[in-house]
Amino acid sequence: MARQPLQRKGEFPPRLSMIIRSAPKATRYYKSGKGFLYRRLPFWMASLVNRVLVSFVPIIVLLIPALRVIPPVFSLRINCTSTVRYRALLAVERDHLTN
Repeated sequence: MARQPLQRKGEFPPRLSMIIRSAPKATRYYKSGKGFLYRRLPFWMASLVNRVLVSFVPIIVLLIPALRVIPPVFSLRINCTSTVRYRALLAVERDHLTN
């Protein structure tokens, strides 16, 4: 579909004359234009920042609770290990005291 002579700048492709229903992202683009990153940065940099945000933000969101769980789990492991060794020590002491 080529631009018609009577169309104004920015009207291509004309959204009203489209037969196919447009995607939600396309509708949002027609309403608000380019996203914040794509308006402020060069395309290659905006694309890179967008990919980094999409990749690393969910990983960080998942890691924060995991990092909060690690110290109590480590402490529990140490307590369980020391309890087992302390019981063995008590058994040795009991044997020594009874003999």
